[in-house]
Amino acid sequence: MIYINNFNKTILDKNIKFIICDFDRTITSFSSNTCWNLFSKSPLVDIGFSEECTRLYNHYRPIEIDSTISFEEKSRYMEEWTIATSRVFGQFGINKQKLFEVLSTDNGIILRRGFESFAKLTNEMGIRFYIVSAGIYDVIHYTLEKNNLLLPNIHILTNKFKYNETGVSGIDGLILHSCNKDAINLPIKPDEFGLLFGDQIEDKIVGEKYDTLDIGFCPKREMLDVYNQSFDITLTPNSSFDSIGKILLKK
Repeated sequence: MIYINNFNKTILDKNIKFIICDFDRTITSFSSNTCWNLFSKSPLVDIGFSEECTRLYNHYRPIEIDSTISFEEKSRYMEEWTIATSRVFGQFGINKQKLFEVLSTDNGIILRRGFESFAKLTNEMGIRFYIVSAGIYDVIHYTLEKNNLLLPNIHILTNKFKYNETGVSGIDGLILHSCNKDAINLPIKPDEFGLLFGDQIEDKIVGEKYDTLDIGFCPKREMLDVYNQSFDITLTPNSSFDSIGKILLKK
C-alpha cells in the first residue's frame, strides 16, 4: 500500500535528475541481514565476535531510538558505536579475505523486490543514483556486483574499512552513521529535483540541502502516523520498488 501524503501533487511532474537512497532495509528488504549484522550471524566467524557485537547493540540501539536524547548527543553515541564495532572486526582478525569469504556464502543480504528493475530503469533514464549508507562499502559493492547492478549511474557513499596485516584497522575517512548523513556533499545543483528513499526518519537529513520528494518505508504499522508526517510518500514494510517506480518514473 502507498500513502501519498500532504504535498503539491504537481511535484510528481517534475524532471527527476537524481536519487538519494539508503541501503539497509531500504534497498534491501526488512527481512534481510544488514551490512553489519550478517557477520555476527555467520558460522564462519568466531562466536566471541557475535557476543561482543550483541553487547554493543544492546548498549547503543536503545540510544539510537530514544527520542528524548538530543540529536547532537545521539550523533556522538552513534559514532562511538560504529568505531567500537569496527574495532571488534580487528580484534577477531577479520581481514579482507575473511570478509569476502563470509559474503560469498549465503549471507542473507536480500534486495527489496523490484529494486533490480528500478535501478536499471534509472540508469536507462540517466538519473544519478547515490547510495548514502551507514553500512560497509565492501558489502554494498559486493551485493550490487553479485546482482549485476554496478551500473554507471550508481555511486556508493558509505564506510570504507582500512586493513592491515591482521585485519580491519578502522574506517578510512568520514565515519557515517544514522545521524550524520548530512555531512555528505553531493554534486547536485540547486535547481535539480530528485527522490530520497529511506526506512528511518534520520535518513531524510542527507536530503535537507536539496530539492527532494521524500519516500519512507515504514517498518511498523503503529509508526505510520509519524512516517506520514515526516515523508511525502509512505510505503509499507514489504512494498516493492515497482510500485513507486510506476508512479514516479514510468509516466
